[in-house]
Amino acid sequence: MSQGMFEGRNAFVTGAANGIGRGIALRLASEGAALALNDIDAAALDALVAEIRDGGGHAVAYPADVSSPAAVRAAIAEAIDALGPLTLGVTSAGIVEIVPALELTEEAWDRMLGINLKGTFFTLQALARHMMAGDGGRLVAIASIGAKIGRTDAVDYTASKAGVTSVVRSLALALAPKVQINAVCPGVVDTAMTPKIHKARAEKAGITPQESIDAIVATIPMRRIQTPDDVARSVQYFLSDEADYVTGQALNVDGGIIFH
Repeated sequence: MSQGMFEGRNAFVTGAANGIGRGIALRLASEGAALALNDIDAAALDALVAEIRDGGGHAVAYPADVSSPAAVRAAIAEAIDALGPLTLGVTSAGIVEIVPALELTEEAWDRMLGINLKGTFFTLQALARHMMAGDGGRLVAIASIGAKIGRTDAVDYTASKAGVTSVVRSLALALAPKVQINAVCPGVVDTAMTPKIHKARAEKAGITPQESIDAIVATIPMRRIQTPDDVARSVQYFLSDEADYVTGQALNVDGGIIFH
């Protein structure tokens, strides 16, 4: 990996093994950051670490379930011992399930919010405590445009992501001026989650999954599904010195689907 804007900086990234988190990890590695990478999928995480190291980067795997704050705190402590102070942090771990609102169960609700909201908050809290006790830092939480719109088949998901943007606003007040924190709200991203979502929607609509995806793409002004790197580049901005005066924001990175 060539030197870049994050040379000499250490970053902790959750949900790093696949999808958006993987794209973020690769971009930060390309910019010189030393990475502490977290995911519940230990095998995929190890493969990513090997890929980054093969490219000349520095990465260490810390598998843990983010819905367990104790497990995340332990992973962060291990990362600090191994790498030194963490000054960059990204929470990307998350899940989505397609369930009609009136069929949603308490168990599914608890699982969704346990990972997407509880997991995000307590990871951010642990990283923020460390940064506030040191030289400060920058945090980014991956939310979703679902935080700003309704979805009849993903009530728990949209609630969890709206919660993430609320947490970011509150932490921005609590941590300023030493730590800046912002959220990125992606739209339709080319990850393994997207075909899963549209398979479920297509079955209910009586169409093919590809027809379901094509219908969504037709609503995107940029006329394409975004890549994980589209998201990662916005994360890079928020973590960089260019965003030194930006905190508490929830930026839509969605190709123009929504404007609020």
